[in-house]
Amino acid sequence: MSKPSRRTRRNQKPDNQNEAQTYRHRQTGWTMLALFAIPIALCLASSQFHPQQQNSLLGVAGALTLLAWQFAWLWTEVDQTRLRVIFGPGLIRKQVLLVDIVKAEVTTSRFMEGWGIHYTRRGWLYNVSGRDCVLITQRDGKSFLVGSNDAMGLWEALQQHIEPEEPQPAQG
Repeated sequence: MSKPSRRTRRNQKPDNQNEAQTYRHRQTGWTMLALFAIPIALCLASSQFHPQQQNSLLGVAGALTLLAWQFAWLWTEVDQTRLRVIFGPGLIRKQVLLVDIVKAEVTTSRFMEGWGIHYTRRGWLYNVSGRDCVLITQRDGKSFLVGSNDAMGLWEALQQHIEPEEPQPAQG
């Protein structure tokens, strides 16, 4: 396992054994930003050559810039009670109580699953870059994927809080 990045903060040892570690990691979506930069640059350049459509092109460039800002990075946080996944400045977020998580496993997303927020055959995907992710299964049977360039660190943080479900007695 590699060392955590500068932006990953994990308490190496809890002060109190009952107090769980906290985890916070920020992943920047450089590829996503580059993909947004191309149409933004094209709109800005085109607005100089097509004055009659300048307002429309600048509006599109502005909207794409706001979208790029929203999906520029992904914060993943685990504290004593919940997992939070926060895109960009925080307008789009997901949070789940840790008591509702029964399983977490490190996996990879498929190439076709891409980035952003959308539904996949394994549940909702929250990702800004790369293919490494953690598949999280909740008590209600629903699952979702959280992309991270520190998937192992996220998995370790979640493992401290996951209590396996009680086996159900056989009916018969």
